[in-house]
Amino acid sequence: MIERRIPSWLRVAAAALIFIAFAPEASFAVGDPPPPPPNEVLQQRAAAAERIRALMGRPKPAHDDIGADSGGEIKRLRERNEELENENACLRRENLALRTEIDELKARLPTVPPSADDGLDVPEFLRRTAP
Repeated sequence: MIERRIPSWLRVAAAALIFIAFAPEASFAVGDPPPPPPNEVLQQRAAAAERIRALMGRPKPAHDDIGADSGGEIKRLRERNEELENENACLRRENLALRTEIDELKARLPTVPPSADDGLDVPEFLRRTAP
């Protein structure tokens, strides 16, 4: 039997040629972007995204609604303004109630006689009953 030795470079070259011959054409375009997915796949993705948003309770994003003048920002500011107006009204009512209570207590003060001994060590010249 005749033994023939094939050089290793020739074996590598043959393997590369076989790989190139049987590889799909799409695998050669290394720098090209992948082709866009079919419309059916895009529709399935959009439907899945809607279902997920519905489960999470999030509204559909508006990609053209961005910035300080956007509808979402305006709505958020209106809601915050309403919260602050309600809080302001509560604080005004509380302030009025406290001022009324202070006025009532001031009006009642001269009618209440001071106690002779209230348990405090107040010098006689500082007491209200002092001449």
